[in-house]
Amino acid sequence: MSPVFISYSHHDRAYVERLAQSLRHADVPVWYDYDLETGDAFWRKIQQQIDSCSVVLVVLTPKSVASKNVLREIAYADLREKRIIPLRIETCGDLIELAGIQVESALGGAMPSARLYAELARLSPRISLRLAHSIPRPVYGVESIAWQPGGELLAIGNGTTSISLYNTGTGLLEEVVYPSRFDSGDRADGMLDDPCDNVVFWSPDGTMLASWASIGCGRLGPSVWDLNHGDLGWIVAPWTEDGLTRVRRDQYDNRHSSDRQSDSLISWGPKWRVGRSAVDRCFVVTRINSTGYEIKGGAVPLSAGSISHLSWSTDGEKFAATRDIRSHDAGRTEIWEIMS
Repeated sequence: MSPVFISYSHHDRAYVERLAQSLRHADVPVWYDYDLETGDAFWRKIQQQIDSCSVVLVVLTPKSVASKNVLREIAYADLREKRIIPLRIETCGDLIELAGIQVESALGGAMPSARLYAELARLSPRISLRLAHSIPRPVYGVESIAWQPGGELLAIGNGTTSISLYNTGTGLLEEVVYPSRFDSGDRADGMLDDPCDNVVFWSPDGTMLASWASIGCGRLGPSVWDLNHGDLGWIVAPWTEDGLTRVRRDQYDNRHSSDRQSDSLISWGPKWRVGRSAVDRCFVVTRINSTGYEIKGGAVPLSAGSISHLSWSTDGEKFAATRDIRSHDAGRTEIWEIMS
């Protein structure tokens, strides 16, 4: 729910829309009855929103002080012991229901004072981010990362045919796995004369891991590991379509295009999304609450670079992000915890 509920007359709708937009730009989630029709459902929704809010912002105009709906909302907010802030945008009479409450002035249809914005922002829910672990860049760089479903392992596909498995709880390397065979000319230790694309996928139950490696125009194809029984070797279709994920070349292509998208959205998690802010040169974590508005969380500077790969834990409370090659800490993979 939103921390700020706006009570107003529909005759003042144009101002309220500008006010709501201005508050959201200041990271203050707001709610007003922008798409409700009168009736029992209308008042149930009004009650729910007032019950869950921290502040009721009452827009005062000659029309609103004469509105029975506004008076009912003020009365219910007072009953629920909510803080009420009157905002006068036109000269009008006083309401006895607001006696003794300081009135904010925004005459002429102006926006509220910076002091009020700051006060409302302090009431907005916030989250923070904690850097749990930092994994150094592999010699051949990072081509993909994948968090184990329901588990604590982070698979990192680097510029070789090998995959490194890190424990996300400790940040330490637990195992390096290699495919069972290589194309002629590939070194037996998994290192290649030329770096390769190495994309990794987990099975939905987190017990098997697949990679698709290619060098230049040549493809090594998929290889699969069972964490309990070791290397399963090379197979054409690692997982069937009956509930498990099949590794195909088009998935590889889609993975790379989505990892490097340039718009504001990087990745959706089970609960949050990670987005890129071009203005502040940072990535931020936000949550979309039940009313459809964003709750902005922690921000992490991007320095001179950006994020090239990102993968979420199953519970959506942690994610791993790899800095891309333009950053001074290029190729470092960081494990972040969301502190709500």
